Amino acid sequence: MDDTRKSDKLVKNRASWRTIPIHPEIVRIGFLEFAKARQDSGPAQRLFPELQVARNTARYSHIFSKWFGRFLVSACEHKPKATFHSFRHHFRTALMNAGVSKEISEALGGWKSDSSCEYEYRHGELRTLRAGIEKVVYADLDLSHLSETRILHVTDLALPRSGPTAQT
Repeated sequence: MDDTRKSDKLVKNRASWRTIPIHPEIVRIGFLEFAKARQDSGPAQRLFPELQVARNTARYSHIFSKWFGRFLVSACEHKPKATFHSFRHHFRTALMNAGVSKEISEALGGWKSDSSCEYEYRHGELRTLRAGIEKVVYADLDLSHLSETRILHVTDLALPRSGPTAQT
C-alpha cells in the first residue's frame, strides 16, 4: 500500500518493491475501506500501527510471527507444524492448484525464478497479476464474521498484554 517507498519497511533488494493486486475476497470484506480510513487518520500512519519493530531483526513481521505461533498453540492446544510463514507456502500451492503460471506465481509471491536476471527485469502488468490471484480460492475459508468495521484489526486477534511487543 506504500507506493512512495518512503517507509521504514525493509526489503531485500530493489526488485522486492513490487505492485501486487489485492484478492477480491479481501476487497469484498472491506480491506480497501480499512486502508483508506488508516490513510485518512494522518500522515505517516501505518496500516497496522499496533505492530512494533523487533529490536533484534528490525522487522515488523518478527514479533507478530512469534505471537502467531503462541496463538496457534493456545488455539489448537498443541504445537502445530504450521507457522505464520506457512501461509506463503500454502499460497504458492494454491496458485499452482489454480493453474496460475510459474511466472505469475513468482511475481505474486515475490519468489525468485531460476534466472535472477529474469527476476530483476520482469514486471507483470497489474491486470495479469490480478487475473492470477483471482484464480486462488479457499473453498472452506469462511470470512463472514469480518466486515469493513472489523477487518484485520490486530486487536481483534486477542492481543492483550500477551500480544506482540518490542520485547518479544
